[in-house]
Amino acid sequence: NILSIPDEISLLTNLRKLNLSYNSITTLNEKLLLLENLRELKLFGNKINSIPNSLKTKSTLKIIN
Repeated sequence: NILSIPDEISLLTNLRKLNLSYNSITTLNEKLLLLENLRELKLFGNKINSIPNSLKTKSTLKIIN
């Protein structure tokens, strides 16, 4: 069960899809913005209260929550 997204996620520069569903994540790490190729982020079943505006406005990213 993942509690938070590690900073090292930014090293996965070619990552296009990331499924973090059904964990215990409460906040999103803005290091996700460094993933220029990320197109889809799945977050079902987490305890995230809000998504940072910087992630919401990234036009190439589809967040499924």
